Amino acid sequence: MAANSWSVEFGDIEALEKKLKQIPGKSEQTLNKVLHTDGVNLAVESIQPKIPVSTWKGRVRNKKHAKDQRALTNSKLNLGFMIRPTPRFNYLKYPDLGIGNSKKNTPRKILERGLQTATPKISERLNTELDKVINQTLGG
Repeated sequence: MAANSWSVEFGDIEALEKKLKQIPGKSEQTLNKVLHTDGVNLAVESIQPKIPVSTWKGRVRNKKHAKDQRALTNSKLNLGFMIRPTPRFNYLKYPDLGIGNSKKNTPRKILERGLQTATPKISERLNTELDKVINQTLGG
């Protein structure tokens, strides 16, 4: 099975590092909490609209489309998450990676583009939650 993975680069990583150093005992737990709840939901919400609707001879096919269904599932990782198509919509990997019958087409990178769109929102949530925990812990 084809697979693809990306890492996300946050713009203001130094500010995030400073905040993490202020609460060394709670930073991992806080990051996991945000990534596993808000982060994964923001990523899925950004990816879902980018999923193409299948057509046949220029017409939209009369069927349930991945764009309108819950086509993505997620699993939690330490300091991260993994988003994959559900088994029913596993065919999404072909246009996404440009493999199979989609070889002649360039990869659409649906998942990667959606994740890049969600990254600033996830970063903002991480910073907000870290500020909250710092204020509670240090009494600021």
